[in-house]
Amino acid sequence: MIVTQEETKYDGKAAPVSAAAFQSRADWRLFTPRIDAKKALDPYTGASVCPDGAIEIKDGKMKINYDACTGCLLCLRETPGGAISEEKVEK
Repeated sequence: MIVTQEETKYDGKAAPVSAAAFQSRADWRLFTPRIDAKKALDPYTGASVCPDGAIEIKDGKMKINYDACTGCLLCLRETPGGAISEEKVEK
């Protein structure tokens, strides 16, 4: 079934989300990012570059939602100070 834009009701409070956004992405990962809290001086950089929105800031610290993380490791490359490292996923 194809839904046209006219048929879609959008109240402006929430962005439309695809069905894939509700599914766990844990199976996609070859590497998992791990946060070293002692080195995480700027948690906002990692959160801002995550294309999947998997990094949240709670109480000034980064938290990774591993159900949303695809393992792209952009956070590892962009977060200063080596605050994020990679860990190989055992399958």
